Amino acid sequence: KRSNISAARRLRRPGSVSPAPKAAPVSAPRNRPAQPAEPEEEQYTCLNVTQSLVEEKTDKYMRMFGMCTCSRCRIDVIAMALSNLPAKYVVVKSEDINPRLSYYEQKYSAAVITQVMGACKKVLERPHHKR
Repeated sequence: KRSNISAARRLRRPGSVSPAPKAAPVSAPRNRPAQPAEPEEEQYTCLNVTQSLVEEKTDKYMRMFGMCTCSRCRIDVIAMALSNLPAKYVVVKSEDINPRLSYYEQKYSAAVITQVMGACKKVLERPHHKR
């Protein structure tokens, strides 16, 4: 044993700190009283109202224009419309999304429809695929 301890001392550099000994794992007490359940935290989400309204109206106006409704054309219309509209972010409870959207739909409907229709015309004239 003595030779092992002195060898360890020789290998250690001056000024270095030896590692701390590892502690034995502590087991949890077996008979703990049950803690009362904490109330569930309400779930909130950040919602881009403008994007939701544009996505909601896009399919209707694409069909109205008789244009291709593939995923590429749809995303092109959405991106083009959103590029010309201001973003409107709100924080809402997850269950309150639809009532909140109907409030903003009344407020921004004209601007959203105008931009979606303009985007539909542009994508119809120059789609990014050959069909």
